[in-house]
Amino acid sequence: SLFLSAAASLASGSSIVRLPVPNVGAVSGGLDREKFGLGQKIFSGSAELSGREPAAAQREKLQALQTKLPGDVAAKRNLPELAGKLLPEQLDALEYFVTQRYPSK
Repeated sequence: SLFLSAAASLASGSSIVRLPVPNVGAVSGGLDREKFGLGQKIFSGSAELSGREPAAAQREKLQALQTKLPGDVAAKRNLPELAGKLLPEQLDALEYFVTQRYPSK
């Protein structure tokens, strides 16, 4: 009886604010590890590429990503050559990897 009245007194009046549950990326400091890992595999050439997308549409985005790479890295990796070989989610992961690994200054 005492327990119920204590609980009832807490329930009347103020409400408890619940914080939203963070997503997986937020838990690890804002990095989506799965997406980053896939992008890294694509960037390093170790991912299987099976996309049959229009190359022209991907080439523009890949050329923009290429310009974000530091000079020494850009000399070793030609991202536009991947045009037409990436699935949409692979292109998204590659873009995520490049922007996280080589942030704009």
